[in-house]
This record gives sequence, C-alpha cells and structure tokens, in this order.
Amino acid sequence: MRQPLFSIIMPTYNRACVFCPIINALLAQSITDFELIIVDDGSTDNTLEILSSYDDSRIKVLYQNNNRQTQARRKACNEAKGKYFAFCDSDDIWDVDYLKSIHLVFAKYNADFVFTNYIVEGEKRPRIDLNKSETQGWLANNANLVGKDIYHFIDLYAALSYYQPIFCSCQALSCEHYRNIGGISKTLNNLALGTIQTSEDSHIIRRSAITQKAYFINQVRVKLGRQGDNMSGSY
Repeated sequence: MRQPLFSIIMPTYNRACVFCPIINALLAQSITDFELIIVDDGSTDNTLEILSSYDDSRIKVLYQNNNRQTQARRKACNEAKGKYFAFCDSDDIWDVDYLKSIHLVFAKYNADFVFTNYIVEGEKRPRIDLNKSETQGWLANNANLVGKDIYHFIDLYAALSYYQPIFCSCQALSCEHYRNIGGISKTLNNLALGTIQTSEDSHIIRRSAITQKAYFINQVRVKLGRQGDNMSGSY
C-alpha cells in the first residue's frame, strides 16, 4: 500500500454541528496526498452519520468508547501510514495551503517538527505576535531566521520552558520522529483534576520539541475555534 505524504490526525467528540467546514477545509488542501484519520471518541450525536456521508477514499473513520481526545489521537497515530503526521482538532480550521507551507519546510530543511502561527476565534492578532516583547525575546534568544518567515530552533524543548505558545492543530512532525520520541503515552488522559483540566496537548507538543530540527513558520495558517466545551476555552 502506497505511503501517503501526510496523515492528518483528528479526534472528535459531539462536534457534528460544527465540524463539516473543518473537514471540508482539510479535503480542499492544495496538497492532496494525504489520509485523514478521524477517531470518534464515543459521540452521542450524529457524528458517525455525517462522516459516513463523505465519499472520499482518503478518509478513514475509527470509533472508540469515550476515552477522551488524547487517546483518540494516539489511536489515530497508531493507524497512520503517512511520512508526516499533522494534527487538527475538530473545531480548528486550516488555511488551504497549510500542508503545502509545512511540507516546504520539512523537505528543504529535513525537519523533524514544524509549527505555524495561528489566530484564535474572536481575537484580532495572531497568538505568536512579533509585536510583543515577550515573543521577540523568545525568538531572539532561541531561534535563527533561516528563510522568509521561517525560524529554526536548536533547542525548542528548552525554549518552551520559558514560553509555550504552540497549539496542537498548528503542529506537524515526521512519522520517524513521532516513533523515536515514543509517541503519545497510553497512560495519559485529559481528565479533570478537581476543578482544573489538564493541558493534555502539551504532552505531545513538548515531546515533539525534543529535536534540534524544529522550525516555526511565522504565517497564520490556522484558526482555532472556541466552542463552549473546548478545554482551552477557559483559563
């Protein structure tokens, strides 16, 4: 079976009312060589019915009893065959050239890990805002500008101990790198700890950052949604 260039990893749970535009944006990517692996985490709405209406051989739908999105991501990664893994949550939307822009960096720099800038729904400026002194210092102290809007981090893992602006839907890594860092832990879950919910996606983000071949593209290629049940919707 031919290896696709990208495996798009998407967990979903009760997003039937909002995720059609997100899936349509993925299917409309200017790079078409990908598989889209969607893991339904025990939805109680008509998620599976909607997914079954898509007639596209690139879509693979898996189901699991509700075990939260971390393990849904892990399940998708275990099934993935692509050269690169790109994560997208089911309430976040990609620019049509998202895969194209990150693939250029993977190919040119033999990158392990690539992330882009993004904007959050309801906000006017990108989250990684170069007009802010915090961001300017973060990049100046930890990254080198190697191309137009492209920064190379020698030690992104250390840099994230001072400032962590990366979101899951804006990151991609090579399959080889994912396997080398041990992937997503099968023991990790994003269950609430008292009144605090864990930032579960920082687990794979920080693991992915363990490389000297990490790159940041300072282009807004993703819009993060903010649904009422979104775990990042409340500080």
